[in-house]
Amino acid sequence: MHTIDESYAALNRLRSQGRLRLYLLLAPPRTGSTAMTGWFAHTSIDGQICEPWAKFQSGEQRLADGYRDILTHAEYLLATRHHRPVSLVLKVISQHIGPYRELADVLALVDRSAVLVRNPVLAIESQIISTAKLLSMIRCGPSSLAEMAGQWLVPEASLDHLDPDSELPLWDQHVQHMVAKRDYTSLSSRIWFASNQLFGSRSLQTDVWLDVHRRLPAPDAIARRYGFDSWTEMVTACVGAPIEAMRDLDFPEPLRRPFAHGQAGWMPLKRHYRSIRRHRSFAGVLDFGDMQSYPEAYGRAVCEALGIELRDDVALTGALVTGYVAHEKAHPGLEHLLFQRARSSPKIETPAKEPLEWSRFRRFVRTQMPRDLRFFARLTTAPERVRVPSVDPMYEFDPVQAYIHATVWQRDPARAARIRERAAHHQPYFRMIDAMRSPTSISRIAAPSSGVPGR
Repeated sequence: MHTIDESYAALNRLRSQGRLRLYLLLAPPRTGSTAMTGWFAHTSIDGQICEPWAKFQSGEQRLADGYRDILTHAEYLLATRHHRPVSLVLKVISQHIGPYRELADVLALVDRSAVLVRNPVLAIESQIISTAKLLSMIRCGPSSLAEMAGQWLVPEASLDHLDPDSELPLWDQHVQHMVAKRDYTSLSSRIWFASNQLFGSRSLQTDVWLDVHRRLPAPDAIARRYGFDSWTEMVTACVGAPIEAMRDLDFPEPLRRPFAHGQAGWMPLKRHYRSIRRHRSFAGVLDFGDMQSYPEAYGRAVCEALGIELRDDVALTGALVTGYVAHEKAHPGLEHLLFQRARSSPKIETPAKEPLEWSRFRRFVRTQMPRDLRFFARLTTAPERVRVPSVDPMYEFDPVQAYIHATVWQRDPARAARIRERAAHHQPYFRMIDAMRSPTSISRIAAPSSGVPGR
């Protein structure tokens, strides 16, 4: 096994001495992972570390700093608990850690691991909203009406709701309007490149894109068309650019589509799942939709799967979002925007809205939806999924998930037909689910893939 640095070795010693237990929660972005991590305050787990590798350093430094943050908090807890054994849950977003060696090193440290998922239609909407708000906060979004109309919005987007005399910036006005209407068809594809830059691990993304050249017939020729001498130079300049430089760079078209190539969370999770499901620590797949629908019953099932206990008091400590705190000085309120709602209470909010209609997303979002939705369906109907005994989920707020449950898990055509009739506006999602091959089998996910990484 590869030893990253002294912090990794120290964590390994604490674990082998029985003084530290680590739990890994691996999830795509915007799938309820922060809320789920906060919920562990109701359990015997002592503390949490959120996204330790969500950093902007490159290579080994990113990994080493993450392990150092984990060790620092573990040592703090050991000291405050008078050196009795302590436990930590690590919340890791799937694109913040690389497959193979990086993931293997993390799994070697943890006692139990789990994958958390949520209906990707809801997750994508949440990511749109977060990206749009973050762009304003870190001053990378459009600063004028001309910039909004020319770069960030499609030509046919209506701007009648904007008030030039308002104290609220124009972009913020438009974001509020989109959220209120739940209609994101005004956005251009530039929002997805921004989303990948904001939520991805830049060093890891660069490694993935550098690897793409091996699968292209003439990568350097592509790069030269955009004014670069080589594919390596283009990838390094574009993917590795500082966030603040986004508005000043004319990114070449091949690098505007990392979201469509699956680098935003779900396809990295697919690669990770091939490894984690075979590991001795794997406890199963957790579904945030179930947690919202049946928080008490599903919470007990989660505890049983992870081998932890529920408790009456709420005493989780160490809400460290270590990948983002370094940017808090330059961008005050960053952590508040990203996490405060989920971290304000260890209580899981019940579902408040159903998945957005297919027509409310633009084409460049829809292209990835079938793949993500089918992968989600396979995970949530796999034998490894953590379920609530003697509970028949109806998914009152989520017809899409109800349809997955009826068709893939229950195989109940009559119930599926009732759902289709009641939620006719979700027919495109139902057709994606119907198109699945051998939906109860997970074997294809475990098999190595070919082609462009993430496909």
